[in-house]
Amino acid sequence: MAALALVACGVAFGVVAMDQRDDAEAAPAGGTAVAAAATDVGATNLPPKAIGQVRVPEPGYIGAQAAGGEVDLFAEATDTTPMWSLPNPTHEGMPLSFTVIDRVGARLQVRLPIRPNGSTAWIDASQVVTYVVPNDIVIDLSDRMLRAKHGDEVLLSAPVAVGSPSTPTPEGEFYVDISLANPGGSYGSWMLSVAGFSNVLTNFGGGIGQIAIHGWSDESVIGQAVSNGCIRMPNGVIERLAPLAPVGTPVTIRA
Repeated sequence: MAALALVACGVAFGVVAMDQRDDAEAAPAGGTAVAAAATDVGATNLPPKAIGQVRVPEPGYIGAQAAGGEVDLFAEATDTTPMWSLPNPTHEGMPLSFTVIDRVGARLQVRLPIRPNGSTAWIDASQVVTYVVPNDIVIDLSDRMLRAKHGDEVLLSAPVAVGSPSTPTPEGEFYVDISLANPGGSYGSWMLSVAGFSNVLTNFGGGIGQIAIHGWSDESVIGQAVSNGCIRMPNGVIERLAPLAPVGTPVTIRA
C-alpha cells in the first residue's frame, strides 16, 4: 500500500471516555465477548472481561485512538516497563488506532498494526480515546465473499476479488486502521486499510505489504483470486461498506 497523506477519515463515530480504575474496579469476570453492547456503554463496563483471546461477535466493539504523540506497549497487563512504543501519527501520517480485545483494570489489550500478523500488546487506557464501533467484517476466501455484520445480522454481503495463489490474502484476526475516500492510484473510490500484512510481500507500491479492502473499477475481476493480497470490491459497493466500518472495526479473514 502506498504511503498516504493525512486526511480526515470521513466516518463519524461516538467517543466514549474511559476512566482509569484500579484493579478493584475492574470489569467483572465472565462472558466470552470482548465487545460491549452498542448502547449504555460507559467507563464502568467498557469492554467486558474476556476469556482468553476468543472473540464472539456481538453488536458493538471497541476502537481506540492515540491521544498523544506515542503509545507505550506492555507485554503483560501488570508490567511496569514498556517493551517499546508506537508513534502517533503513524509512518503514513495517519492517527494511530487499535481495536480492543480485553481489559484488566486500567490496561487494555489491543491488536497492533505491525508485523507479525496477530501481534497484541497491553496499553494504558489513559493514552488513548476509546469509542464504540458497531459492526464487524468477515471475509471468506473460499467463496470470495465479504459480509459486514451487526451481531448475527448481515448488513451487507458482496462478492470480492482476493489474493492470487502466489500472493494470497493472509488469514487471521485484523481490524480497519485507516478509512480513506478517494485514495488515488488503483485503489478506487474508497480504501479501508486493514492492519494485516502479506505473508509473501514485505513491500509493495512503496508501502510495507499491508493489505486493504478497496474499490476497483474493473468489475470483471470480482469473484476471482487475482490480487496481490488486497480485497477488491466494486466502487459502488465499498462506498456502501465504508460507513458501516469505521476505524477500529474488527476484520476476520478465513479460508
